[in-house]
Amino acid sequence: MSKYICLTITALLIFTTGCDEYEYAIEMTPDAGLLKRTISFSSNLPDEQKQAVKKFYPEQIDANTFSGTFRVDLPNDVGGAGYYTYFVTSMGSTATYKERFRGDDDLNQHIDDFQMFVDRYVDFTINWLEFELGREPNFGNLRSFLDKKFRTDVKNFGLYLDFGDIVRHYDSNAADEFHQRVVIYLEERDYINPGQSDILTQMSGSRGEEEIRKLLRDTVAWEIGCCRNGEDSGKLAFFDSKDSIEKSIIRYIHSTQRYRQIWEREKVSKQDANLPPPDVDIHEFIAEGASEFDLGNTPYKVNVRLKCPYKPFKTNGQWQDANNQVCWTEFLKGKYDLPTFFYASWSEPNNDFQLRHFGQVILDDVNLARYCFWEKSIETDKAKQWNEFISGIDPNMEIDKLIKAFRFPDEPNDPNAPTLADVPRNLILSALPKR
Repeated sequence: MSKYICLTITALLIFTTGCDEYEYAIEMTPDAGLLKRTISFSSNLPDEQKQAVKKFYPEQIDANTFSGTFRVDLPNDVGGAGYYTYFVTSMGSTATYKERFRGDDDLNQHIDDFQMFVDRYVDFTINWLEFELGREPNFGNLRSFLDKKFRTDVKNFGLYLDFGDIVRHYDSNAADEFHQRVVIYLEERDYINPGQSDILTQMSGSRGEEEIRKLLRDTVAWEIGCCRNGEDSGKLAFFDSKDSIEKSIIRYIHSTQRYRQIWEREKVSKQDANLPPPDVDIHEFIAEGASEFDLGNTPYKVNVRLKCPYKPFKTNGQWQDANNQVCWTEFLKGKYDLPTFFYASWSEPNNDFQLRHFGQVILDDVNLARYCFWEKSIETDKAKQWNEFISGIDPNMEIDKLIKAFRFPDEPNDPNAPTLADVPRNLILSALPKR
């Protein structure tokens, strides 16, 4: 239910309508330092987004499918950023795929944008309710409540839900804990009574529309001191249904100076002085032209399949043994959520080299990755010296003594002194069979 509170404050959640669903399918196969990538998309994808895909790919397979080979930087086809890194050494190789789909990882800006988002919706709500109830003697109480306490509570509530959405992906108990945190937050501030803790579940379920309307109506009734328990219900009749709320909001929008300015501009642009009132998108009107006020998931779905020579030692995807691939399927996140993010890291040992020099495969998975990262981080001449050393080893030697004694030429010949080779030395020594 992340961010639903923002729509609750204007009751706009209840007339969110369905929309088309768009889908991307990406298949990737690594070939040493290259990554072959094939992308296809649903035929109903908007034309500008189809063009955004086509420009990155040299090969067109059919009208909706394209293919290309990439090194390091992955194409910005769906939108976002992606990288493929590959490190090869004599002991084997390691590779990592990671990709962010759309969105933005600037968390500080997310918080700033969310604060602005809430402010716009709260301001709109105050003005809308003043349009309907401004003549009520106690409307000032409602205005003060919305402008101060409620504005702050909505921002905090939204952040709580954000944190809950994030951590539930990494801790199975986190979702329930954050649910309870939100419940006690609402109870402490008198939005709900203790024992009413299932209201959040109700709001996100089939009774969501009814519960949101009821919560909003009860809050308004309490603050203006009327229409409680059905008394004088006519004053709040615009809360009775989804349709009545929408009509009330549209009436208010039509009364605003900004709407009249929009209408006048359309008359001028279309050279029609008798142009009827234009339709209005409520969300766009409140957002004042901002283009990305999506909440929760968007209608864009992405399916990714990555072939791997070995099972990844870390990934947030699903490994399929039957066809040696990692799979991800998710809807892309909206503006106010962490972006959709996929990653996988795997290693491929050089079995021939390790068997020839150590008698067995001693480094694979994350330890081989650490070895590769170390070798690629040191100077070229030192990497050459190290590889000449291990290439001279064979299983009949006392490998552990040789590894412990190794020093680069510019290092002191002290067996207790640290050496640049500490990383590979420790990795190899810990993997050798105990004598």
